[in-house]
Amino acid sequence: MNKQTIIAYVLIGLVIIGFFKYLCLFVLIVLTAIVTLNFLDFFDFITNSVLMPIVAAFTCVFVGWVMKPKAIIDECEAGGHVMKAKGFYSFMVRYLAPALMVALLVSEVCRALNIGGWSI
Repeated sequence: MNKQTIIAYVLIGLVIIGFFKYLCLFVLIVLTAIVTLNFLDFFDFITNSVLMPIVAAFTCVFVGWVMKPKAIIDECEAGGHVMKAKGFYSFMVRYLAPALMVALLVSEVCRALNIGGWSI
């Protein structure tokens, strides 16, 4: 490949990336208008009320089912300390915490759409 072909490919790639960037920005602006939040409130809602519970639930699933709670328990007991609530921790990280994070996510989305939800 010569230099002009590479430059052409890079420019085409940048135009495509720029198009999708501005398309996403347009969609976000339209969504903020629909949800009747201003731009910063919309992103605050997305990060705090949607993304944080999703990431927390996926973290619990990862620690509870992929990594296994025994790895965390062994790490806690590495210094000679005894972890007394091993069974409760395993239950909490595998079942309770992900369920509560999903409930929190549903509640926050329902509250933002004015169709219910819990008010804390």
